[in-house]
Amino acid sequence: MENALVFFDPDNGFETKTMHGENWVLHSEIEEFLSRLPKSSALVVYQHRPRRTWADLFADLTKIVCYAHTVATAYDGNLAFVAMAGNKRTGERISEALEAYAKSHGVVRHGLLMRAQI
Repeated sequence: MENALVFFDPDNGFETKTMHGENWVLHSEIEEFLSRLPKSSALVVYQHRPRRTWADLFADLTKIVCYAHTVATAYDGNLAFVAMAGNKRTGERISEALEAYAKSHGVVRHGLLMRAQI
């Protein structure tokens, strides 16, 4: 699975404090999967926008996803793709790809939620 991009498509996105079950992907599942990926690979999680702002959701997500080296997003008003990589180089590649996509689609925005200091 070198240079793979693994896509997770739960009905709603990441689990929240009150939302657990088959409609959400658990952080423990994503952490385990990311740890098993080759360093050149990354994963993306579909995230449906909940009844709150993206800024609030991303701020909360940033506190939880410390298991990833890099977390970048491409999002519009209703949905987001949250990409995660386990190392600096792959994180740069995935963030650059999402940024290029956002630049070529006027309604899509790009965000870098975190990049580890390693």
